[in-house]
Amino acid sequence: MPLFEYKCPSCGKTTLLDPLGECANILKSGQKCGFRFPLVAGSGNSKVREKMEKHTTPQSGLMTSDYSWIDDKASYPLYQIDAAKSGSLHLDQKMNYLFLWQTPVGENHFAKIIYANDCSVSGVSGVVLPLNSKLQNMHIHFSNYESHFVEIAPQSDQIIIQEPNAAHPLEYWVLSGQEPIFFLFPSSQLSGVPPSPSV
Repeated sequence: MPLFEYKCPSCGKTTLLDPLGECANILKSGQKCGFRFPLVAGSGNSKVREKMEKHTTPQSGLMTSDYSWIDDKASYPLYQIDAAKSGSLHLDQKMNYLFLWQTPVGENHFAKIIYANDCSVSGVSGVVLPLNSKLQNMHIHFSNYESHFVEIAPQSDQIIIQEPNAAHPLEYWVLSGQEPIFFLFPSSQLSGVPPSPSV
């Protein structure tokens, strides 16, 4: 299961969060922070809920960009949590971000996408969870596996995803197995071993 080492939006401290867990940082009151991954147990800010509404509303006609959706709004949070806890790590070389990829029903289509270039509609089988958002704003959309997707770490690997921080302000670091990799944001540079943080 991927672990997310991000700044907690609730307590403001770095947290190591699994998609089904809670922020374990202790507040001044002595209580545990308890922030949960977006859409777990009904959580989710207005931006996440706006994205959920968007990707559960069918569209037709002229589009300025590709648009994906599912018909069942109740399933959206389930797909999001499933991707967060079971997704494999990939790089979108076209849009230039890391994401978790999950196919919840194998190669079967469960969602739809309308392509902006010709307004055609196609079934899709995959969930994309981009990792270039703040923790509280993470949300999914739907896609088929594209030629510009590159796998970085398989689903079976235990990975820790670190957002940019004081030690590496321009890089997402991914700790996976014996060789850490890093992703230089916003470029698409990848390396087998991250450089030593500057002091």
